[in-house]
Amino acid sequence: MSFPIQQTTSNDTSSNQTGIFQSSDTNKGLGFIKDNWRSLHNLNADDICVGSLLVGEEARAVTGTLSDSAATIRDMPVKHLLNKDKQSQIFEVRKQTVRKTDSLLIDKQYLESFGDFILDDSFWQSLKVFGSWIEPLIVKQWICKMQSFDSNKSRNITLEQYHQALQWIDAKHDTKYARSRADEMITWGVPLVSVWSGKAIKHKYHIDHCIPFAHWPNNDLWNLLPTSDTENLNKKDRVPSQFILKQSKERVLDWWDQAWGVGTTKRSFMVQSVMALPGLNADTSSFNDVFDAMSIQVSGIKGKLLVPEWTPAFTN
Repeated sequence: MSFPIQQTTSNDTSSNQTGIFQSSDTNKGLGFIKDNWRSLHNLNADDICVGSLLVGEEARAVTGTLSDSAATIRDMPVKHLLNKDKQSQIFEVRKQTVRKTDSLLIDKQYLESFGDFILDDSFWQSLKVFGSWIEPLIVKQWICKMQSFDSNKSRNITLEQYHQALQWIDAKHDTKYARSRADEMITWGVPLVSVWSGKAIKHKYHIDHCIPFAHWPNNDLWNLLPTSDTENLNKKDRVPSQFILKQSKERVLDWWDQAWGVGTTKRSFMVQSVMALPGLNADTSSFNDVFDAMSIQVSGIKGKLLVPEWTPAFTN
């Protein structure tokens, strides 16, 4: 039996018998679930990731939803999270009004237009270091909260069903854009090689997360690299060593240039890189600069999260 998250209000009771309620009041939905959100029913998480270009009603709905979400954050958790003195707030929100447009690119400038979320620098540094562990903790706490509601208690909802309902990325589709591009290249007769070994690969290949998804949930285009199935399975959840990165640099740059080197695709690639990787200028257009920033990020993830390195046997 499926238990979708309940997001309806008293005006829509069609899913009240199967949905998981997120409020103790069964007639009340979440604060940001309004008409803008309901207009996004055809989009998934990957469709509204950093670097996405949206047009028409979808563009207007995304802007409206983010504005509603910012208002909910400002008026609910931020307002009621206080320091020990109970007189001052832990966080501060400076929300700005954003005009809806018929087209938008989700980049740094667009996201900044909604305003500022201000927090202590030491807190921000902790979020950067422990980011990959924060989401599972939030999910766990939210499940505990939902389990406490009488509307959910009586319905024998399993822990697994709570977790399934809160999944926001389909693991089967997290590499779909890179795989689709690789398939096109194979169909067109463009040589495709493993970035790690340089061996030719055809239909039996994997798309590898350079920085493993288990340590940093990131499906940006720069992080998705074609490799043989054997190499990817051997790499597992390890990061590539600086040695193998250096050896593989030209192959990675060739893949990026062939797969994402033109038009709006390159623009999306660069927007994602600037938002995720250290030291890049907002207007960067150099794959070489992105590679250098990716190498720094790999080292940072390895050092901060103590992730083991991977150097394949064929490099010895």
